[in-house]
Amino acid sequence: MYVEAQLSGVTRKVGRTERFLAQAWHVDERELSQNVAPYLVHTLDAYFNALVIEELRDEGAENIVAIHDSWFVPRFVLDWNEKAFRFYRRLGAKPAKQWVLTRLSGKPLRALAAQKRI
Repeated sequence: MYVEAQLSGVTRKVGRTERFLAQAWHVDERELSQNVAPYLVHTLDAYFNALVIEELRDEGAENIVAIHDSWFVPRFVLDWNEKAFRFYRRLGAKPAKQWVLTRLSGKPLRALAAQKRI
């Protein structure tokens, strides 16, 4: 089987201008038939993960981390985000009072950056 491809080709100088000349390329039917199922499964898996992430976002989850075909929802919430608080409370989560958020900025951050080692 041969397929004419509009994007496959070479650029050749014809006279004073360069022209793109499309070239036919060969499709290996056996290889294609062996790859259809894995490609389909991967596509469906990616679509399902997108739906899960969208639902988590709609329910109030923030900071969703998605890598390839998996996702992770870190359990921290900004104090003003009541929708996120409700989301985690419905799951049974309780605030972790022992955690303290610290921030390094300005002059102390510049001083740390200037050090050769930490």
